[in-house]
Amino acid sequence: FFAKVASDLQKPDGLTVIPPDKAEELLETLPIGKFYGVGKVTEKHFLKIGIKTGGDLKKLSRLELMQMFGKTGEFYYEIARGIDTREVAARFGTKRLEPNRERKSLGTEITFQSDVTDLTEMIPVIQQQSQEVSDDLKKKALAGRTITLKVKFFDFKTITRSRTLDSYTDNADVIASVAREL
Repeated sequence: FFAKVASDLQKPDGLTVIPPDKAEELLETLPIGKFYGVGKVTEKHFLKIGIKTGGDLKKLSRLELMQMFGKTGEFYYEIARGIDTREVAARFGTKRLEPNRERKSLGTEITFQSDVTDLTEMIPVIQQQSQEVSDDLKKKALAGRTITLKVKFFDFKTITRSRTLDSYTDNADVIASVAREL
């Protein structure tokens, strides 16, 4: 519920953070039309009976809300108190993203203190990072086929190169060899 409310507060490009200690205050002052699940028709009904904010909504009992709105009244009762037991999920376009989905990649990164242009300086770093990835893969009993190298420059321009192997590997030398080529 809070994620839905926050995403609507600063549309189209804004970011809203609702710290736990400010959540109740936000709910109390939030206009009723900004509550997720309150459409235009319901908003008009609420306004007609004097419910203008979450604080006003919170004054109504569960029974009163259920008498007015049926089962949805129970939802309004709970969200006015910041209670929402629905599963959290996000969407990217039309694809539903699960919060606890299986990890699809594993990696490591490093930031150099100064710009590095000499490949001989990068090779030991690539070897070390390849070993770290290999160790993580082995610890988790995993293996992968695609090796990706990402370089981010001082101006934040990023270049990414990948290669997909014919077979799965967790071998640090194989990973490092491909990363060096990339």
